[in-house]
Amino acid sequence: MDNFKRNEILALNKKAKTFKMISIVYASVIVLMIILAFMSTQRNGITFMTFLPLFFIPMEVVNIYQYKKANKQAALLEEENESK
Repeated sequence: MDNFKRNEILALNKKAKTFKMISIVYASVIVLMIILAFMSTQRNGITFMTFLPLFFIPMEVVNIYQYKKANKQAALLEEENESK
C-alpha cells in the first residue's frame, strides 16, 4: 500500500509540473498575442486581432487552477503518508 501511495504522489507531482510548464507557455503566448494585438490596432484599428488574446485567458486561468489543485493533492498525500 505504501508503494501505491508513493507512485500516486509521484504521478501528481509529474502532473503538477506539466501544468506548470503549460501555464508558462500559455502565458508567454498570451503576452506575445497582446503585443501583436497592440501593434495591429495601431496599424489597422480595432479588429478581431485586438480581442483574440481575451479568448485565451480563460484557458490560462483553468491551467493555473489545475496546477494548484494537483500541488495541494500531492501535499496532502505526502502529509498523510508521513503521518502514518
